[in-house]
Amino acid sequence: MVFNRKGRRGFNEGVVREATLRGRPSLTLGLLTLALTASFASAQTSNIQERLENAAALIRDNRIAEAEQQLKIILKTTPNQPVALNLLGTVRAQQGRLNDAEDLLTRAAKIDPSLVAVHMNLAFLYLLRNLPEKTIAELKEVVRLDPNSVEGNYKLSRLLLARGQLDDSIAILERAKSGRSASVVFLPLLGDAYLKKGNPDKAEENYLLALATQKNNADAMLGLAKVSQSRGDTRAAQGYVAQARQLAGNSPDLRYKVGVTALALGNFDDAQTDLEQAVKLKPNDSAYLIALGAAWLKKPDLVVAEQVFRRALELQPDSAQAQMYFGYVLFNH
Repeated sequence: MVFNRKGRRGFNEGVVREATLRGRPSLTLGLLTLALTASFASAQTSNIQERLENAAALIRDNRIAEAEQQLKIILKTTPNQPVALNLLGTVRAQQGRLNDAEDLLTRAAKIDPSLVAVHMNLAFLYLLRNLPEKTIAELKEVVRLDPNSVEGNYKLSRLLLARGQLDDSIAILERAKSGRSASVVFLPLLGDAYLKKGNPDKAEENYLLALATQKNNADAMLGLAKVSQSRGDTRAAQGYVAQARQLAGNSPDLRYKVGVTALALGNFDDAQTDLEQAVKLKPNDSAYLIALGAAWLKKPDLVVAEQVFRRALELQPDSAQAQMYFGYVLFNH
């Protein structure tokens, strides 16, 4: 927009007059209309982008209701906006509406199959639903789209390791370990994979490399404790567990790992203390409760163990591990 010679605000009259004299007024009008349309579309896109960023920030701040309202406004005008569908799927998952979440996320994935975030969210959703094959498929898609994804590679290799697919897990971790996004987070997990495969030397190599990179790496210390135990060096194993315990602080995840390692080493009193602290910090995690119940079984105290396993089943009724332990306690009580 410019000022013409008469001082009136408007389009440049010279351009319009020249086009008209050439007999092409419709062309000029079309160009002006196109410019206005493009400008409006650009403004609308910018507005949607701002709303999406705002909704994502609200989700991060756990302001779920506000995020939902923002996303509904976007989807009312652009119902096939894949990022909005993905974010609303995240909202639905946090609300416990898993069927709705899956519908929204799969719809977003069909509209834009290259959207990494939606595949990561689908993987998380399928993990919640205890569908490991679907989880693995989505994580493989994440890694295919973004080979340097630390989160994607880590979660995929960890799940494969948990399912006993050791060679596949090791292959992913070795590639990630030497890749552009190499991260110390891969090293303890790679050590775990080699230890599970029966190669304590390779396991130790990766645990020590993790400690050389990050001297206070509790996961690496716990791994070295297992290596020491496998070699019959109980004193060294207990020393590593003690160091990891000092680092655990108020981290429920680390407290749990320390407790499980102590349990495996036969330090039942320490394991019980560590696992009780983990449960106190995170009372609604069934895995923590199952491990604590196992520690009470080692005491042995079947009465307390029964109470703990019963609580675990209340949180996760379909847990085969909790069902097995609970059945054992009832049978032997």
